[in-house]
Amino acid sequence: MKSLILALFVSVGLLATPALAAPPKAKPAAPKADKKKPVQPEGPADASQFTGDMDDSPEWFKKTDDAIDQLTDLVRSLPEGDVKATRMIQLAELYWQKSSRLHQRAMKSYNNKYDDWFTKDLAAKGVPEPKVSAEPAEKESDVVMKKAIAIYEHVIKKFPANPRGDQAHFYLGQSYLQMAEKDKAIATFKKLTERYPQSPFISDAYLGLGEFFFDNKKVDDAMENYKKAAKPGTKNYGYALYKLAWCYANKSDYQTALDLAKKVVQFSMQPGESHEYKDQALKDMINWYTEVGDVDGAEAYFKGVVNDPIYYKKFLTIFGSRLFEQGRDDESIRIYRKLI
Repeated sequence: MKSLILALFVSVGLLATPALAAPPKAKPAAPKADKKKPVQPEGPADASQFTGDMDDSPEWFKKTDDAIDQLTDLVRSLPEGDVKATRMIQLAELYWQKSSRLHQRAMKSYNNKYDDWFTKDLAAKGVPEPKVSAEPAEKESDVVMKKAIAIYEHVIKKFPANPRGDQAHFYLGQSYLQMAEKDKAIATFKKLTERYPQSPFISDAYLGLGEFFFDNKKVDDAMENYKKAAKPGTKNYGYALYKLAWCYANKSDYQTALDLAKKVVQFSMQPGESHEYKDQALKDMINWYTEVGDVDGAEAYFKGVVNDPIYYKKFLTIFGSRLFEQGRDDESIRIYRKLI
């Protein structure tokens, strides 16, 4: 039985050992809400653009369902104690992963339907706007997530001294966020920070709260949590700092946004660090330099620090175009001459 469980866990990307699967590297699954999709969205890249989509193939679901069935049988056969608690946490993690992939599948379907609804102007024909909550995969996702929540709640209550308690608290908080139960999530993450001050999941908890508040346009609350998540030495440092820059941009403090984006670029260029955030941060800086209107600063940065004149030329093109749209023809001409 145990060898079969191990094989199934390896096949779906989890390990059936006391060291459970690591928390998400970047952004956790976004809370579920029906929101109107903007025509030309302006905002930061989310973590999926850095890490790619999760596998939501039929094969993945088949393997995961098999693992869930086998692990459920194993949990039932175990006596009460830490071993059983650990296996229950693993079972909840499988439900959590399944729910997240169902949510991703629902969002793909919703986006396709919304694009079709918008481009064909179906609203004028009386066709209701598509809703994420109406997607069958979304409804199933909620059902599966509730199973994960029930297990995490049971483990935390019945096995308070379990060595994986911090992980149970983290994923329970994440589950609450995914179900848009903000108050329960905040309370759970608070318990995590109080009971396990040295836990590696604390940075993830702050990041999860930051993402929730950002997605719900509560920028000040998002900033508070991104700052806590952006601690040097943690795996979330680059992404949290990047999203913090976008918080300042949303408050029209473009200079601070630029300063933070420069830190993101500097961090990504360090030996041994991933460059995953560098290109996106540089693209965002083009717009923020344009907002500030600092041509000399942009030239010095893109040509000197980054040593990439391509970004400087992109900046000049965008900046010149914006000046032209504002009727500032003479200034626009001076900018365009720099491109020659």
